[in-house]
Amino acid sequence: YGSFLFRALDWGVFSVSSKIVHEFHAEKRAQKHINLLKKFVSSETKGKTILDIGASEGTFLKKLGESYQTVARFAVEPGNNFSKLIDSGVLQVWPSFDLIPADSKFDLITMWHVLEHIRDPRSFVKKMARHCLPGGYVFIEVPDADKYDTTMRPYHIDHVVHFSGHTLSKLLLEEGFIVLGIESDPEVLMDELY
Repeated sequence: YGSFLFRALDWGVFSVSSKIVHEFHAEKRAQKHINLLKKFVSSETKGKTILDIGASEGTFLKKLGESYQTVARFAVEPGNNFSKLIDSGVLQVWPSFDLIPADSKFDLITMWHVLEHIRDPRSFVKKMARHCLPGGYVFIEVPDADKYDTTMRPYHIDHVVHFSGHTLSKLLLEEGFIVLGIESDPEVLMDELY
């Protein structure tokens, strides 16, 4: 996170251009994530609230708003330059998870490639549970350590924790969640390693 490129994007020295969003396959990834939600969550969305943790430039929330206009969308995005790009239809963007008011609860919480960046994932999951409504859903996408091969491709210097389906499920169960499923279908995930 201390690299010049990362900090430059965060500070706004470099802008997140449509070219970067395209190269990052943001639209394609967002649609895959929406397809994943549809597999587990009822299509009845009126009055529902969603919190996307680590929203980046907001492509997922934008696509979600296009598909489900009645969903109240909220975000956590610490990067100043990224958070400025988030769709104006998002009701609130917090720069830190810890700044969300204690009484704010959500029907759905998503984290697409966030948990592997958290130094204390257990503490984070405990806090997240406090913001999830009873009967609510949490979707977490992380690299799958069981699928790592002999290359260094899945390892990133900014990934401080690595999960398998088993270890992620164990963490969630220990913190009071019910694990409904582990998905590995590349049609609804970034690619086969997630």
